[in-house]
Amino acid sequence: MENNKKKKVIIILLAVLAVLGAVLGVFVYTSNKEVPTPEEPTPVVEPEENKMDADLRQRYLDNKAISDDYLGHIVFDSGIIDLPFVQAEDIYDDDGQFYTFYDIDGNQILEEEADYGCDDYACTGNDVYLWTYWETMQYDKMEHGGSIFMDYRNTLDDENIIIYGHHFSPEFDPERTRAFTCLENFVNEEYYEDNKYLSLILDNEIRKYEVAVVFKYDLYNGEDSQYYRTEYEFDLNGDPDPGYTEKYFKTIKELAYYDTGVELQKGDKTLTLQTCYSGQPDYREVIVCKLVDTIVFD
Repeated sequence: MENNKKKKVIIILLAVLAVLGAVLGVFVYTSNKEVPTPEEPTPVVEPEENKMDADLRQRYLDNKAISDDYLGHIVFDSGIIDLPFVQAEDIYDDDGQFYTFYDIDGNQILEEEADYGCDDYACTGNDVYLWTYWETMQYDKMEHGGSIFMDYRNTLDDENIIIYGHHFSPEFDPERTRAFTCLENFVNEEYYEDNKYLSLILDNEIRKYEVAVVFKYDLYNGEDSQYYRTEYEFDLNGDPDPGYTEKYFKTIKELAYYDTGVELQKGDKTLTLQTCYSGQPDYREVIVCKLVDTIVFD
């Protein structure tokens, strides 16, 4: 009887030990397993403010404080040009006052002369900054060569924006750096390859362009290459001229110094730069640039 009790006790103890062993085994197994560390929550990165570079923005504001006619800067990526440009929409400013501006010889154009005083033709907004420097509104032929200016008929929304700048002869600009003088080098394809990208830095906006065509415009034989149209499908009287875009792009490609590989087609937005040639008064150098990107800031 006593032996039976002992046997029962032993059986119960063995059963308890077995249960404990199983529990312990599970515990040891679980303890030895790699328990994944809870991932750190991904920090929330607030998007950067969509603002123009502070230096560019401050430059714009500083220049706008000098003159409301200031529109922005024309800047080549290579650094050959980084210049402000302005626009006078008329020979009268926004307050209705007649601008102070000059002819090539430094004679101030008077209001009563405006109908014939600009090389025997009626003065337009383009004459205001032709020989007048925008910061001082003084005659300036030799230092800056007047101002870099946008065509008086243009708005920044136009299909073709036209910007003018003077070309200095080697006698007065041996380093070839003033105004638009350096553009003369675009007749060489190697120069083009190193300097083909440029931008207009505007009010909270940057427009990026690529030079598409470089050609010589004949003042007396340029009917099909009128680079100075602000909208290609309208003639200079403002009348519709369907089909001119294709004709114009075809013509200037034929006149081009070389093929850039940049194709122009109807609907493209363009920036046209115009300057003179030394010793060639009947011709103009024209550089047509294609809009490739626009960055708009808040």
